[in-house]
Amino acid sequence: MIRSIIFDLGNTLIDDPADQLTAFTANAFGVSIPQYTAVVSQYFSDFQRGAVEEIALWQQVAKDLEVATPTMERLQYQAFASAYRPRPEMYAFVDELRSQKYRVGLLSNTERGTVEYFLEQPHPQFDATVFSCAEGTVKPEAKIYELALERLGAAPKETIYIDDKEEYTRAAEALGIHGVTITHPEQAIRDIKTLLNS
Repeated sequence: MIRSIIFDLGNTLIDDPADQLTAFTANAFGVSIPQYTAVVSQYFSDFQRGAVEEIALWQQVAKDLEVATPTMERLQYQAFASAYRPRPEMYAFVDELRSQKYRVGLLSNTERGTVEYFLEQPHPQFDATVFSCAEGTVKPEAKIYELALERLGAAPKETIYIDDKEEYTRAAEALGIHGVTITHPEQAIRDIKTLLNS
């Protein structure tokens, strides 16, 4: 019997913020998106893992790009704010699940500025949250899923994990969790309800 459902954030509960985040940050550096992406991609996994502080990241990226470090305060926070588009149907579904006494978690590879902005916004309540930047581990590493299960008090076979990246749902499935890969909200809600009723 399913007792818990764990959601990804980007391109799951909210529209995919990646392109707008990248465009906003590249503009802050005064460089093209391809220039910015080629440099920041070397460091972003460590940023999401919480292994590098934001100011140190921007200083390194600026050095590599041979430009000045942006003066904008809380750049990641501001970039995510520009990209944040919640999906009302998904937020409503989380509320529906909690009203039915399912335990609901949030598991995201993300950065501290993003988390700060997200937590300031109105959103559904979660029984457990796991953000990679606070944990020192990222999807698809097993440890991050195990943390979510532990905080929910859930067994893998009693849990559904939903993500837009198949690599990440497959990693969850390797631990015995039921995986759903989202392509659009209606499909994801339908697939989750099918598992709940099976």
